[in-house]
Amino acid sequence: GISSKSGFCATCHADFTNCPGHFGYLKLVLPVFHIGYFKDIQTILQCICK
Repeated sequence: GISSKSGFCATCHADFTNCPGHFGYLKLVLPVFHIGYFKDIQTILQCICK
């Protein structure tokens, strides 16, 4: 997306009024795990890794 009204989007090259916005991402140094899935992942791994 565009951070100022006078520029153009680096992704779609549209101006401020025509750019729909885009999803971004961050490149992290270490992996981040969702704590809500730990129990499910543990259960799956116990079934697979015997």
